[in-house]
Amino acid sequence: MKLEILGLSSHYGRRTVLNGVQVPAITPGSVTALLGPNAAGKSTLLRSILGLQASKGTMTLDGADLRKLSRRDRSAKIGYLPQDVGARCALTAIEVVLLALKQGTGWAVDEQDLAAAHSVMDDLGIRALSERPLHELSGGQRQLVAVAQSLVRRPQILLLDEPTSALDLHHQLDLLGLVQRLARRDGLTAMIALHDLNLAARFADRIIVLHGGKIAADGTPAEVLTPKVIADVWRVQARIESDRDGTPMVVPEGALAAA
Repeated sequence: MKLEILGLSSHYGRRTVLNGVQVPAITPGSVTALLGPNAAGKSTLLRSILGLQASKGTMTLDGADLRKLSRRDRSAKIGYLPQDVGARCALTAIEVVLLALKQGTGWAVDEQDLAAAHSVMDDLGIRALSERPLHELSGGQRQLVAVAQSLVRRPQILLLDEPTSALDLHHQLDLLGLVQRLARRDGLTAMIALHDLNLAARFADRIIVLHGGKIAADGTPAEVLTPKVIADVWRVQARIESDRDGTPMVVPEGALAAA
């Protein structure tokens, strides 16, 4: 589904977090990375799309007003991984995934449900964790279980907030590679908040940089990841190199002096 955001604003008390954010159509089959320094509004943008954060502006899915969708319809179309993945749960990993699958449809579990849960856990390489209680898992393992929750209903829009924060490099590459493949194969529209600029360059078709509640840059990785943007937004001097595939790589050289 095509996602479009026009004039989105959101506040926490008197503090403006998003100020008239414009995101032209994000097309199915693509991965969009949200970048920006801490408190730039990345999480607020994702929560606003899902309806968890009060905001003003227009958000549409294939031209239909997103705000007019019921919570049930919105959750059926949109998969979401929050930044903070809770661990206080006595359920096993497979039970947690099944809970997400059966949300709003009754709690009886059949063989088809189990097959769907096992399939997404296989995709993420965590099938062996199925019968382990969530509270016994490491932070990275819990994060992958949470990703399985967001994927198991086969959403049309996938919103991931810092999905790699607790993962080692191997699992970071595996997870983002999986999201990229699902986007291509299933026409999924994925938006991922990240801090690692080089991961974004490697796996995203489009990068949106938030800074000061507004969009500082929007385009392909090569268009967005420039020394000027990096200096203006992150206050870091960097040079841009390319790997063998032509993907830009950000090489930091030092922090700029405070103004």
